[in-house]
Amino acid sequence: MKKIISLVLALVMVFAIAASASALTGDIYEPGPTTGGVLPYTNIKLKLVESIPGAAGFGLLSLTEVAAGKAYYTNQAIYFALEFTTPDLDLITIDPSDFDAPGILISSTNVEFWTNTFALYSVATTTIGNVAINADPTDTSNKKIEVTGDNTVTPPAVGSFAPVTTGAVQYILVGGGIVRGTASGAIRADFAGDIDCTKFFGTVTGGNIAALLTAADLEFGTNAHPIYSGKKQIYTVLMDDSADVKYTVTAYTGNAGAETAVGTVVFYTKDSATVAGSTKNVEQITAQMAAASGITDTAAFYVNDTGVDIAGGGSSSLQFYRAVAGEGSGDPTLKVLSPSSTGADLADYNALKSLYQGIMGFFGLQFSRQGILLPIHFAQKFSTFYAVSNEVKVALSTAVATDPDLELPATGDAATAAGFVMIALAIVAACGLAYRKVRG
Repeated sequence: MKKIISLVLALVMVFAIAASASALTGDIYEPGPTTGGVLPYTNIKLKLVESIPGAAGFGLLSLTEVAAGKAYYTNQAIYFALEFTTPDLDLITIDPSDFDAPGILISSTNVEFWTNTFALYSVATTTIGNVAINADPTDTSNKKIEVTGDNTVTPPAVGSFAPVTTGAVQYILVGGGIVRGTASGAIRADFAGDIDCTKFFGTVTGGNIAALLTAADLEFGTNAHPIYSGKKQIYTVLMDDSADVKYTVTAYTGNAGAETAVGTVVFYTKDSATVAGSTKNVEQITAQMAAASGITDTAAFYVNDTGVDIAGGGSSSLQFYRAVAGEGSGDPTLKVLSPSSTGADLADYNALKSLYQGIMGFFGLQFSRQGILLPIHFAQKFSTFYAVSNEVKVALSTAVATDPDLELPATGDAATAAGFVMIALAIVAACGLAYRKVRG
């Protein structure tokens, strides 16, 4: 009997639960912008300008936006200005931990940036300061540049763009580069509340799963990573890689600053199956309610979300079960909580179901698609601040530039100028002919 029950448990945990995670490897997860309330970076506007401070003939505030429709040619210099505002720190309505290490990613599809041209200045004080620059290690063409505050200065000194308690501050980040390639492209700016957060890891491929696991371990492998709604903590996620990786997700309730744990769901994965090409790496999932929730049984229950009944009662819906001591025989038996349970067991089932489905829904985990469960499944839902600027188009001209210092005119200007030249030449020729006739 004991062997049969153990086999049933093993089959359910390995076969049924392993398909829980939605497919990920090869997918691109684009984090959604943070919305609602007063955010730490607002009034974000990116524009192309004729020149920037430090370029010949232009001063600190001489930032003239380029004409609409301007086209660039390959190897031509290009300049941008990124405007943004930090509200008063006391007015911001998201938790401070969601923007405690801010950074800005400047990226382009056809511009190679000159990092030594990047600088930050305050509009109110018209003072300029240095910023920390980090080229994206995965990009060798300088088309992705991370900009972080200069940690050698204290806000609101220019060089740091962290929100302060002395009021709103308006900043402008400027920089330049050179147009590359043979196709038009764009420049954009992404704001990250923590530039190193796993949330911004990007595309996951078979070749960078190990790097993803390392990054996640550094971020939430020691201390549980909090997730907030405003300033209210709603979840924490802990990654434990002391053996095969497991993820512990705890749900909370209560007002900000007075939250209490409701319960926990743990996802157990297999390291040998956490590789490209694997169709499953989750071995089992457990759910457990906190004692404070009022549940009568606070044991950890295995999750059966397969639609296959293991209780023997004909139910095929979501079940929670655990092995308990048998009566007299010493063999374990299964205690199963399901919709057909009654009394306290039904109440416990409803509580576990609410916890489990709430977590699965929040993180977007599904049983309808197979795949391997990775840290990005959880990190993509971290409340770490994120915003993206407008994209500015870098149109590539079809004209051929013979002088690298030549500034090509905007659309229509060349034709107009050529027309005036032709008219002038015609007038000169006519006058010359008339002069010759008069003399003759």
